Amino acid sequence: MIEKFGYTSELAGEALSVLRSRMKVVTPPKLESQVCRDPDDDNILAAALGGNCDCIITGDKDLLTLKSFAGITIVDPAEAVTLLGLT
Repeated sequence: MIEKFGYTSELAGEALSVLRSRMKVVTPPKLESQVCRDPDDDNILAAALGGNCDCIITGDKDLLTLKSFAGITIVDPAEAVTLLGLT
């Protein structure tokens, strides 16, 4: 993935460190109806909702099309680097 996005090993390591420090295991709630055009991606949305997440970082075009869900911002990895202040 480092090569795919053109990140240095140091930047990728820093991003991983930030993400690991903020991770927790959650039980996702059942969504009342399908949200994403790819129904499998609703699992990601439910997990983010269950975890009270601020954002979802993804390269998935179906999720990125939404831009947000229930107050949760959906961004690509490049945007996440900026949001996390890693640039």
